[in-house]
Amino acid sequence: MMIQAGLTFKFSGDSILRATYLINRFPTYVLDHKTPFELLYGFTPSYAHLKTLVCVRYAATLTRQRDKF
Repeated sequence: MMIQAGLTFKFSGDSILRATYLINRFPTYVLDHKTPFELLYGFTPSYAHLKTLVCVRYAATLTRQRDKF
């Protein structure tokens, strides 16, 4: 995430906290498709406040250089 966002290592601690926050709020197979947050607090977390940190860009091939493969 940090490389794609162009962030320096100064923000590495924030990136680790953000990743941990997201991992604790997404369902996992190990917990029968429940989140760690849900098991701890007894209700499902809200995802309405989440925002995009990174926007991945894809390189395009010029039309004249495209082929079947």
